[in-house]
Amino acid sequence: MKWPSLTFEQIRLRVLEALEKNKSFREHAPLGIPGTFLDQQIFPHHPFLEQAPFLKTLVENPNHIGCHTFGDSERFFEGTQELEREVIKICAEQIMKGESYDGHVCSGGTEGNIQGVWMGRNYFQERYGVQASEIALIYTADAHYSASKAVNLLGLHPLLIEVDRESRELSLEHLASSIEQAQERGIEHFIVFLTMGTTMFGSVDDVEAVIKILKLKKANFRVHIDAAFGGFIYPFTMPDQKMNFELPEIQSIVLDAHKMLQAPYGTGIFLCRKGGLNSIIASDASYVSGLDSTLCGSRSGANAIAIWMILNIYGGQGGIAFCQQLVAKSLWFCQQLEARGIRYFHQEGMNIITLYAEDIDREVALKFDLVPKCHGDRNKWWKVVVMEHVSKERLEAFLSQISALSPRI
Repeated sequence: MKWPSLTFEQIRLRVLEALEKNKSFREHAPLGIPGTFLDQQIFPHHPFLEQAPFLKTLVENPNHIGCHTFGDSERFFEGTQELEREVIKICAEQIMKGESYDGHVCSGGTEGNIQGVWMGRNYFQERYGVQASEIALIYTADAHYSASKAVNLLGLHPLLIEVDRESRELSLEHLASSIEQAQERGIEHFIVFLTMGTTMFGSVDDVEAVIKILKLKKANFRVHIDAAFGGFIYPFTMPDQKMNFELPEIQSIVLDAHKMLQAPYGTGIFLCRKGGLNSIIASDASYVSGLDSTLCGSRSGANAIAIWMILNIYGGQGGIAFCQQLVAKSLWFCQQLEARGIRYFHQEGMNIITLYAEDIDREVALKFDLVPKCHGDRNKWWKVVVMEHVSKERLEAFLSQISALSPRI
């Protein structure tokens, strides 16, 4: 993580410079674009915006339709597109250790995950001439619900893999038997959906063990990584982790800046190997310069600017320090739970702690806004996420409440 940190003034000037390179709706008044700056009755162009580069970009309203890491892009917004390319470069090279890649800012993990699976489906269909139902999506019981959305939208065959209740590790035995059963049914192509930081537990799938089994079964496969939560913390706290582009089997990765990076909602990042987008380019989007290889199409350039600003105010080493202090607070919380006999799951290097529901009074959990695994009486887990706003004092207040309960027998 070696990209440098910048001062806020350096960041402000760079964003204003990028906006100057765009064709402003205000200054240039382009005739052919079905968009404009934000409505002036609600978003007036005040001088203070010169000191607030993200808000100024939001008001200027650049459209970053398409992918800007290859081919042509809409020339009207080339200044802010350049900063988006820098975002992709940092995420792909510095965080996910890629060398030849494409990517863009998207709305978040759900969209990015569906795009990664869509890219894999189209690849298999075009190369092998198979139907969608002849392609399986492998995902675990702890995977984000966007995996089942992708199955539904793309017509794939689902292979849902069990996980261990205590370790949250996927069952390699169940994976092997599920692949064999699928192969017996004539399914030979597999998209593997693995997670760096599951939504409820923060658990990280063992990508190398999964790949080993797929190779033993002589499966034809491609791997997609959902790093929506873990992508902006796990590589910073566990630098030797293997879930990145150094593994040639990994074709696409998704991160969410609106989680650990503290960016506005709607700021996800989709990354893939160079050439991967060829299978999903919309050739009929002829009015878009360079066509379009994204799922969402038009998207706010301000989202890319928000990510760029945050990445550069911290720099690589600042990002590591920020993540390490959250993990240190998480470990302290785990120690306090152990002292009270409260059972929990915690993935090393992550800031999610998931508590056994039977050890926690429901009213206390609701009072402190813990999130359940499922709503209702069947819930077995409560989740705590140690974010920037979660102070040690707030955790101590919660601990004092559970300490006052009767001991678990």
